[in-house]
Amino acid sequence: MIVNDIAAKIRSAERFTIAGAPEGVDALVLAQRALAEGILHVARDDARMAELAELVEFFAPGLDIITVPAWDCLPYDRTSPALRVMAERLAALNALQAKAKGPQLLVTTENAATQRQGGETFALNSAPSATRSSIDA
Repeated sequence: MIVNDIAAKIRSAERFTIAGAPEGVDALVLAQRALAEGILHVARDDARMAELAELVEFFAPGLDIITVPAWDCLPYDRTSPALRVMAERLAALNALQAKAKGPQLLVTTENAATQRQGGETFALNSAPSATRSSIDA
């Protein structure tokens, strides 16, 4: 009965809240809603983002899931972000600007959603010259 109620809410366009549900129900709801239309989900942290993306992949194997992690350093910090984080963020931005082949689910975190991201000219100007010449070619 509960699953039927959730399925009916998913099909409707109205906003709804799911509370007290077992672990994984949120991933099922996101998967079904994202298959119907593209959707953005903001997770509380990187661990929850990764777990949610994995669960959604289980419920909707054909869905294009794009994850945007938060920077792992503070603004104006002396250390740079990890190469893994920079690569994941750039891969996500590349996937977002490419033409979608089907429905997409964008999963990010609260911190990533509020952090500034450089534009196209920033990415082209800050890329190494070998990369820049291959982009321009």
